[in-house]
This record gives sequence, C-alpha cells and structure tokens, in this order.
Amino acid sequence: MLIRNKYHWLLLSSAVFYLALAIYITAFKSDHFMVPLYLFIAALSAILWPSTFTTLSNGLLAKRILFVAWRSIPVGDISKIVPHEKNGKWSYGTVVTVYSRNGEKLTLQPNHPQLFLAALHAQTPQAEYLL
Repeated sequence: MLIRNKYHWLLLSSAVFYLALAIYITAFKSDHFMVPLYLFIAALSAILWPSTFTTLSNGLLAKRILFVAWRSIPVGDISKIVPHEKNGKWSYGTVVTVYSRNGEKLTLQPNHPQLFLAALHAQTPQAEYLL
C-alpha cells in the first residue's frame, strides 16, 4: 500500500513556484544571476515529490526518500495509532499518526484512510487505536 506524506503537496507547489519564478525572471528581467539556482530547486523538488512516500508491506511500515528506506517501523513494534477525522467523517486529507514502542512518530496522509487502517489493524492487533 502506497501512502503519501502529510505535506507532500509542498514539494510539488515549490517546484511549480520556482519554475514560474525562473521563467518570469528570464522573460521580464535583465539580471539572470539567480535563474540557475531557481531551476535547480525546481528540479530537485520535482524529483523528490514522486520519490517520497511510505509503504506498508510484508509487516513493515517504511518511509522512503528517493526510493531508499529512510525510516522503517516493524508492525509488531507499533504501540498506538491515532487517526484524525474531519467533521466526524473520513475524507481526503485525513492524517494518521503511528507511534512505535521506542517513541518514533510517523505522520501519514493516506489517500484511502479506511483501507489503510483496516490493513494496519489486520497486521497490528496489539496496537492501541484511538478513534
């Protein structure tokens, strides 16, 4: 199961902003000193956006950056799951916070929180669900 991070839209919006800024400066200004920096930031944000995600598979909740596992929590070590609701119902943008026994916190924004919570509950019956 693929899950985006809580603020995944910030990377995409920064890529669009810096690209638009570079185009504006190139078209309407004479000083092009910062254009390469803006293009670099836009390209880096555009590369990071699709390659930063969290997966739930084979009993491991793994956060990946540039397709490399950055932080992983075995589902057996999950102690508490705190889903957040908006107006008493699930909707896109719902945030789920997962805590492990050693105090690690992983905040996620799944596209389908009910499916994610059902899959997580099936793999972690020992976890405390604060609904």
